[in-house]
Amino acid sequence: MESLKKLYLLMVAFILLPAQLLASGDEHVIHDEFESYLLGRGASASLLSKEENWNQFVLMKLKAADACSRGWDTLPSFMQLCKSLQGEDMKGRLVSSSKPLVVGSFIEIEQLYYPLSQQASLHDEVQAKAYMDSVYVGLSCGKSFADFPLCRYSKGCYSSENLLQEMLVKIDNLSENELSVPFYTPLGLHIIRVLKHHAPNNQAFSRSALLKKEAVKNKDLIRLAAIRDSLLAVCWDAYHVSEVQAEEVTPDILQKFFQKYRDRYHWEFPHFKGAVICCKSKRMASRIKRYLKKVDFMNLSDAFSKLKKDNSAIVGEMQMGLFQIGKNPYVDKLVFKCGEYPERLDYPYIFVIGKRLDKGPENYQDVYSEVLEDYQKMLQEQLLQNLKQRFQLDFDSKVLKTVNYSASN
Repeated sequence: MESLKKLYLLMVAFILLPAQLLASGDEHVIHDEFESYLLGRGASASLLSKEENWNQFVLMKLKAADACSRGWDTLPSFMQLCKSLQGEDMKGRLVSSSKPLVVGSFIEIEQLYYPLSQQASLHDEVQAKAYMDSVYVGLSCGKSFADFPLCRYSKGCYSSENLLQEMLVKIDNLSENELSVPFYTPLGLHIIRVLKHHAPNNQAFSRSALLKKEAVKNKDLIRLAAIRDSLLAVCWDAYHVSEVQAEEVTPDILQKFFQKYRDRYHWEFPHFKGAVICCKSKRMASRIKRYLKKVDFMNLSDAFSKLKKDNSAIVGEMQMGLFQIGKNPYVDKLVFKCGEYPERLDYPYIFVIGKRLDKGPENYQDVYSEVLEDYQKMLQEQLLQNLKQRFQLDFDSKVLKTVNYSASN
């Protein structure tokens, strides 16, 4: 539930067109969708081969299909952000066109909004209302919109037909530079100021008018649908990454995973697992060795600190970890019998405690971050395999042959 709240608060601002998530076998549509996907990826698409991009495209469509089945595309917050992205994309492309455009009115506004879930408690709602009332008083007294960090600030020029109805009601009753009182929308509590009403002109983008004209071709609709699907896939990733990361991963789970896939963590070069200790003399080193002899690797540092604290005659330094050959001159000389290490005047006697690992790590803790990352990737892959079973996309990869692809791969 917490992840859904984060998803809900993530979105803000503009035009949602219906999208065909489970595509038909129409090769022309699939071709145009894939080309729109590559266009949206920009330079990053060139880092992958055409086949790799195709696989990512199919996964994007699967994620979008699952997001729609959960109803995320109907969240007001999602619709607002999707409208903004689609509107800006279409406006930018149509304004640069040589064809005259049918016009619509635009309103330039700035706003503060305090995110509030539609399932918020009465206590939270009362607190939010009190805070926004104080914000309104501050703004009325000349404070800047930037003076209220608890609120989210935005400023832009929006099509009158692409704003939330609750906003339009307020805007209709506001003059330029007039401030609204706090009001509710599905996103939370808002305060807006109308900066300027823009008269219709031939550079404006009006969805309803454009949809009545032949200027909007099938490719335009596919482009907008691609933006929508990409945004749904981003939401799917954000939700499931947090879901996977939130899953309790115990040491036992990671150790079993490590044992099963141990070969993938094989080291190309030998390592030393232990500690390098610098002290005053060989006699002092013997005392330290006796004390640390039966201490577990993970507790070496704490044990050495305790020894020095309890016995002021013991002084020295410890450096512990996994040392690959060639990375530490003391380990190279004392463990791997190669090279020379620099002498130290403050601590002339140097020795090591630990073990040499030639073939690879002995447990998951030696490669903890890699094992955890691989385990979470496996969980995500399982989620994606489930999607492939639930949503059968009628996509034929022979479309790849018809796509113009100039990447270097």
